[in-house]
Amino acid sequence: SSGINAEYGEQLDSELKLDQVLEEMVIMNSRSQLYINFLRKRLQVEEWEGEAGLNELQQEAMGHYILLETHFVKQAIQKAVTLERREEKSLVSSVVDDICYVIQKSVHRAIGSKNVDITCAMINNAGSILSL
Repeated sequence: SSGINAEYGEQLDSELKLDQVLEEMVIMNSRSQLYINFLRKRLQVEEWEGEAGLNELQQEAMGHYILLETHFVKQAIQKAVTLERREEKSLVSSVVDDICYVIQKSVHRAIGSKNVDITCAMINNAGSILSL
């Protein structure tokens, strides 16, 4: 029993860390985009030296973000199905609420990135998950 609790605790800790990393990745993307816009205005140019490199790094990081976010959502849905509970006299399972919450959180986080491509990718991801 204590082995199972320890394993569950480690899994929960891992999920919380991934959630935090995803939040930080979105903040990093948002702030780097803000910095790019600041430099454009400050320097009064369309593109400044080094911007292309920063954009490339930013896109690479956000590609990893999409993969991690997709993994996070799938893991959370599997966990919701595993922990399913039904209240007496209820026709709806807790899985419905849990899945909607996870998808909503994922989409809101993507919107927080202030990146249209990422937001569209996560909305498409949410749609494909809901259509299963």
